[in-house]
Amino acid sequence: MEEIWRGLLGGRGIFTYSLQVGSLVAGLFFGRFFNAFVCHYCPKVSSKTDSGLLPDFSTSACYCQDCKHVLSTWQNIRLFNELLLKPRGYYCHERISLRYSLAELTCGLLFLSISFVAPSLIDVIQICVFAWFLIALSMIDCFTLLLPDALTQPLMWLGLLLSVSGFGIPLEFAVLGSILGYLSLWILYWIFRIFTGQEGIGYGDLKLLAAIGAWVGFEMLPLVCTLAAFSGIVFWLCWKATGRSSHLIPFGPGLSSAGLLIYICQKSHMLWLM
Repeated sequence: MEEIWRGLLGGRGIFTYSLQVGSLVAGLFFGRFFNAFVCHYCPKVSSKTDSGLLPDFSTSACYCQDCKHVLSTWQNIRLFNELLLKPRGYYCHERISLRYSLAELTCGLLFLSISFVAPSLIDVIQICVFAWFLIALSMIDCFTLLLPDALTQPLMWLGLLLSVSGFGIPLEFAVLGSILGYLSLWILYWIFRIFTGQEGIGYGDLKLLAAIGAWVGFEMLPLVCTLAAFSGIVFWLCWKATGRSSHLIPFGPGLSSAGLLIYICQKSHMLWLM
């Protein structure tokens, strides 16, 4: 497929440039979808002074929570509308929270960065899909301390499907990664609960690690947990510095960042982390 595109676009340089621009635009476009998921699972995130965009999953669109007007595809990309209407709604001109544009910009820049390191178009698509799920899960976990099955389960099955189709890691590695990923945290969960009487890890974290294991394989699970624990410690120190050390700390962002970093290294053959 890449050879066909290179022939149509006139060489590797133009193909690479087109891939990078396409990745950025795709990131901005798909950023609106995890904005919709976050709004769906975090209805209390919107402040009283800012309007918000609520998802309509029957039409795969969003609508303004003030005027109830359903927005078209390009109107849902808040970053474009920030340039045209400032932080205002397209129809009612009510103030829209800046977090929508920041989330889309983060997704767009991440997709663009992936296009620089991934060796092929197929790898870019796979990493971007993996990254999209992890970003959405991390945002929801930060706001609600929940990791919904509506995202963790499809992520796991997609990883297994890639292995079956020959585009991912060997199938036995993916299956073992999913099983051992779940069981490792499940055992840790019960050890902590028996000795402390409290739940130190949520079941959503178990399912998320199972999903990551289906993508990176069982051999990478110790490294995923190590990097996730390190990032969790850093986050806890930052959290403590703000005087909120007694609050529960989400573990999903740490698992997500570690899993994404390792998967990118696998696909781009960066052996320094393997």
